[in-house]
Amino acid sequence: MKECMHTQTVPLRRCPALLCSVQIFKDHNAAEASRVAYDNGQTAADGDAWKNTYIQLGLAHNSTSDKETVFLGNVQALGFMLGTQVQMRTVEFTNGPKAHPVLPMKQLATEILRDYPKLLLFGHEYTDLVKVETELAQFWARFRTTWHDHDDEHAGFGQGNKTLDSLLRHFVQDARDCYYDGLDSRNGKFYLVLIRLEGDLPAQAKLSHSGRNFTNDPNPMCPWCLADGRGLPFGDFRRNALWRTTIATQPPWNTSSPLHDLPGGEDDRFLAKDLFHISHLGIARTCVASVICFLVAVGGHFHPTEGGVSVPACLKEAYKAFAFFCKNILHETPDVKTFSREKMGWKSLAKMPETSWKGSDIRLLTKWLVDYLSRPWLFDDVTGHVYDFLTALDDFHRLCYVDSNRVWMNNAQMRTGRSLLARFFAGYSNAAQLCHAQGWLFFNITPKYHYLLHIEHDMAQSKGHSWGFNPACFTTQMDEDYMGVSSRMSRCAHPLGAAKRTAQRWLIYSWLQWKPWRFQC
Repeated sequence: MKECMHTQTVPLRRCPALLCSVQIFKDHNAAEASRVAYDNGQTAADGDAWKNTYIQLGLAHNSTSDKETVFLGNVQALGFMLGTQVQMRTVEFTNGPKAHPVLPMKQLATEILRDYPKLLLFGHEYTDLVKVETELAQFWARFRTTWHDHDDEHAGFGQGNKTLDSLLRHFVQDARDCYYDGLDSRNGKFYLVLIRLEGDLPAQAKLSHSGRNFTNDPNPMCPWCLADGRGLPFGDFRRNALWRTTIATQPPWNTSSPLHDLPGGEDDRFLAKDLFHISHLGIARTCVASVICFLVAVGGHFHPTEGGVSVPACLKEAYKAFAFFCKNILHETPDVKTFSREKMGWKSLAKMPETSWKGSDIRLLTKWLVDYLSRPWLFDDVTGHVYDFLTALDDFHRLCYVDSNRVWMNNAQMRTGRSLLARFFAGYSNAAQLCHAQGWLFFNITPKYHYLLHIEHDMAQSKGHSWGFNPACFTTQMDEDYMGVSSRMSRCAHPLGAAKRTAQRWLIYSWLQWKPWRFQC
């Protein structure tokens, strides 16, 4: 019997044993998956409708060649993975050009559009094309108020990385094809438009060859304007700040990037402002660390009832209060397990506090600090500003993540968002100035404080429009979690073939996830 048979696509329906075999391969290896299928094939009754399928998947069990190749070939022949083929493309590495596996964007997008239209058509099927057309028209009408001259209207990092650019060039070629030639669907052509590059700041800078980035301070450090740490101070939050006059006056690219070949890709607005990295993993993280350390070192808070009032003892007491709040009020478990000088980068009063806490912890810490400071304390000037900017920040996050549409904000919500951010900037800046005057090192003004100013500036630019982008629209929490799914698949792949095997496992994973939404003619 041949090791790889050609069989028509088999509907999986309800076959737990077969599903188990495919899942085992995705999570572990082909040897174990084919053994399970082989055993089921040997024990299945002659009249079992799945017997031949078990046998085909079990062929790799006794194979003397590469079991993974044989098993994958039969999984593909049976239709238990997406139809998109992993292709080998030439990529420039430091030791010369090499073949590297990629998933072709156009082929994958076409398959999704043809067989899983709900994923691209706002949750609608081909039977609801009127709704699709309405939502597309609404999206582009709103989008053009945020970027009215986008090309679609008319049809260190700055040097780039040779390997990354070579790989990116293949993606850009596919994306241009999707934009200009479109994707064939079951009902005409659809055209794929890429409107933003999402990602954290280092990734954006590397991919776009931006010479102005967060590592440049005190030189120009913003891809969207010419702010620096000297003549155009990036911490100036006033409406007449000089940096505002330099927005979009000079592109940040040091050299040409493949991304610039995308429609709109050469415009600095193509770089999305990621609220998650700018706020939760940026200025909000700096902020809450400073608040805790300020309350301990200067404010006289969190004194233990016994054991002295040293900084480590007070930090330990503060964590007890935080843990109690998370458990009994929020009913959530934080990732951070202790407050300490080491964890907070605060080995002495001569250093600004800074942490590496997760974004989810920053949300919990902000809520706890707001609750703690809401008690009837007698505030000094600094603590008064602290309470004001913390409540503003917490309310702004809630507005973006809970109270608003995941893509859009209406005019009233944008006005509220601008007001909350204005309170945060003023309160944070005032607290920093008062501490600086006393020689206390708290409330650092970082580049991400400036990038949050740009988010507020974008919301201000939406004045007079009914709709504007929700600042949380381009956050990457879910994207990063999803990349974790792919990363886990790579653990069981051989290092020499990890890239290709991980891509193939992803095709199986996606087929398993999407099959309930497959379009039925």
